[in-house]
Amino acid sequence: QPQRQPPQQQPQPQQAVANGGGGGSEDSPSDGAGVVSSTSSGGREATASPPPAASPSPASSPGVWPARKWADVVSKEKEAAARLAAVSGASSSGDAAAPPTSAAAAAAGAGGSSGSGAPAAAEGLRGGGSLQDFLLLLAQKEEERRGGGSAVASGELELPEALEKYRKHFLTVNGVTNTSAAWYNRRGMRNDANNCYVNVVVQSLLPCSALMQLLSNCAQSDLERPFYTGMVRLCKEFHSKKQKTEALNVLRLPQVKEIISAWQALGAQQDAGEFLFYMLNGMHEECKWKVLPPEPSSPSAPPRRRGSSGASGEEGASGGGGCGGSAWDGGGEVEVRSAGCHEDSPINRIFGGLIQSSLRSVSTGADSVSLEPFNHLILDISSANVNSVLSALEAHCREEVVDEGRSQKRLQFESLPKVLILTLKRFSYNKDTGCPQKIKKAISYEERLAFDRSWLVDQTTEPQEYQLTAVICHHGESANGGHYNAAVRYNQDWFMYDDALIRQMESREVMNHMHTAYILLYLCHGKVDMRP
Repeated sequence: QPQRQPPQQQPQPQQAVANGGGGGSEDSPSDGAGVVSSTSSGGREATASPPPAASPSPASSPGVWPARKWADVVSKEKEAAARLAAVSGASSSGDAAAPPTSAAAAAAGAGGSSGSGAPAAAEGLRGGGSLQDFLLLLAQKEEERRGGGSAVASGELELPEALEKYRKHFLTVNGVTNTSAAWYNRRGMRNDANNCYVNVVVQSLLPCSALMQLLSNCAQSDLERPFYTGMVRLCKEFHSKKQKTEALNVLRLPQVKEIISAWQALGAQQDAGEFLFYMLNGMHEECKWKVLPPEPSSPSAPPRRRGSSGASGEEGASGGGGCGGSAWDGGGEVEVRSAGCHEDSPINRIFGGLIQSSLRSVSTGADSVSLEPFNHLILDISSANVNSVLSALEAHCREEVVDEGRSQKRLQFESLPKVLILTLKRFSYNKDTGCPQKIKKAISYEERLAFDRSWLVDQTTEPQEYQLTAVICHHGESANGGHYNAAVRYNQDWFMYDDALIRQMESREVMNHMHTAYILLYLCHGKVDMRP
């Protein structure tokens, strides 16, 4: 296995392979608050802000396309070329900068851009008339309307012919269900190059219904979006009409192999968590737009009061600032700052949320409140008082004294994602020994998870309930190496995926992986609205 240079600040161990293969796991990426921010250029971090939506059945809505099946997704390069030529003829602007055409180029620019991705839709449709182009165009038109441009309703918006089909598409009209029944082919995955960390990430994402429905409506040959293209091509292997039982070798898929090679070229370690967020961040960067502040209902609309913001992922909870709630009392108003420019995307609608950080000065009693997007939570489990996911979340939101006792800090959730990803911080850097170490203590978790009201900004809202969907486990005595496998729910049944091996398991066995559980995926019910 190739050796990689560790970061300068925190020395990482060189990779070693245990148990006959499988990627080693290094220090879990985390910042001080345990919340991933939005400034990484290596693809580890992403921003997010998800709203849900309600919808009727697609079949009962006139003019709405039926749900697209994965078996209908085809790979025809000549159709993609013709579609691109048609759109190029409809768009006359030729001064747009060329987007990256490979995963390596996209990885080099991931996280480095800010603002909206919508201008790309105006200056030439990047993907040749794809679903992403349609969403970016809607975001751009809304931004123009807010800026004083022509106020044209989306139903009256003049679209290029290549995008007209998305005007009444079920995904953009009704939204997608987050917990639809799974029907993909269960397949093992080969581990020929210590790529078990890739295998468990893929197996854990397959039950995420909203993501699968999004990918099934994206082009398989969009050369301008390598992350989307790679994920579409990969997931199609599990959603074919023909029942496939042989183990899949992801390295034989050129689109996927290019993404993995680009990630390894960044010097990244073979950590399942880092690779998962690299993939999510890559797709986010390929289709994102700037979050606009919510419009007041009237010129005299009152500002938002303390404790009035949504905590259940409601639309509008991802706004970029305003007056919001403090963690200590419920009266008066307080200015809410945003941690950078908030961005939205289809990926953020599924995996993203907002966390509110409240800082109170002990001497003056003044509050400082800021909002920060996240797409997963890193939970510190090093304390002796933390022995479960619930106690780790409680410690994460507990008030703490900072700034040498001059201030008090508390974290609360402004909005929660539809797919909640929890990473148990099992790998840390030991300052005494100068080496990384693994925390092998038992951390219990349940099949159902509900946040305590005190952890939410809006404590009047009934906390939504999550259902455990996947558990990624790391096996090994240290952070220097090891092996990954994953327990994944398939509707009401559980299966253990250990590279090419698959076996059914009971739910009580899933709950017994308390010493090896590393990443937990939870899903909640509801709709995911993709429209900007």
